[in-house]
Amino acid sequence: MLARAARSAGAIAIAPAVARLAGGCEASGSVGTAHADEPAATATPGAAAAAPAPSATEAPQAAGSAAAAVSPEIEHLLATSEFVYISSTRKDGTLSRKAEIWFTWHDGSVWVGTRPDSWRAKRIRWKRPMATIWVGSPAGPSIRARGELVTDPARYDMLCRDYGVKYPARWPRWEASFREGLASGDRVLIRYVPVAG
Repeated sequence: MLARAARSAGAIAIAPAVARLAGGCEASGSVGTAHADEPAATATPGAAAAAPAPSATEAPQAAGSAAAAVSPEIEHLLATSEFVYISSTRKDGTLSRKAEIWFTWHDGSVWVGTRPDSWRAKRIRWKRPMATIWVGSPAGPSIRARGELVTDPARYDMLCRDYGVKYPARWPRWEASFREGLASGDRVLIRYVPVAG
């Protein structure tokens, strides 16, 4: 009842319901790199941790052409799904475990707020910005994207405004943490721009 198992490429993926057992946003305490004070940031057991990652040197798409790297089906899912599952690129070129996280789809990009010491943020700073993002569920369709750290107060407001609309029941608990964290540097904003291929 709490989780459903699905077979995909020989791995078992656990449904996001496990991460929301208590109706909250915190990490479930399962394996991974999530922080307890970050909403919906649980690692997904059984994720393909050794999958090869895209080249870290791939050039990002321009905002107008980013949507061209996303099929209409996936674009619809990005506009309607509650979560994405992000795997960032490790030093050896493999992908990390999938981590569930809140997001918004805006201007042809996936936007997330995270802690500056999260693996996804560190890897972008370490010049390994490529990630694979699964949409809607750990076994859902995926896109490849190039992450970049964004330091624009107008974009911080966009993220917070979108989160308030998208997560109305849980946002009041997290709003101050996000707004203050983005302003102080205790949180960072990441834009993932889809790339073709």
